[in-house]
Amino acid sequence: MLTGIVLAGGKASRIGQNKLLMPIDGIPIIHHVIGTMRRHVNRVVVVVGHYANELADALANEEVHVIVNDKYAQGMFTSVLAGLTHADGDVVIVPGDTPFIQSSTYRLLLQAKGGIRVPAYKDRRGHPIFISEPYAAMLKEEPADSNLKAFRNRHAFTTVPVDDEGILLDFDTHDDFLYHATKERD
Repeated sequence: MLTGIVLAGGKASRIGQNKLLMPIDGIPIIHHVIGTMRRHVNRVVVVVGHYANELADALANEEVHVIVNDKYAQGMFTSVLAGLTHADGDVVIVPGDTPFIQSSTYRLLLQAKGGIRVPAYKDRRGHPIFISEPYAAMLKEEPADSNLKAFRNRHAFTTVPVDDEGILLDFDTHDDFLYHATKERD
């Protein structure tokens, strides 16, 4: 079993609005993220927080399991932990504001070996991160003030080279959105 976890609990304070519902080619960012992920996982769990009601409404027709992280204000890692409580088997974790990750990246991550796998584009690591079931069980025991990078760095992990700049692209500001959302893609 492979569960995809989409982290969608943040406040998006730098952009000042629910960025996950901002459209790219007429489709909200969160739908791009889920659409690519769902081709490779058995189940998608979306962890919401600050914009819980808006996102739950926007995802009502999606085949996803939406859970609310009441501790979202304590940081993104609390959403990771919340998502893990609803996951079975191996997991793939991705931030909800990374709509340009290609399907090929998921395929390469799933074909690679290793309990923790991280894609890298031109030697820069990005998202999503694959975590096998034994490591996911260990991750559940992490304190809420930890983070995925710290956990990953304490364990042997596999870097998976990909030809996908999308693993590095997220949206934190309106300028990020305007630049990346209008950029021509291959």
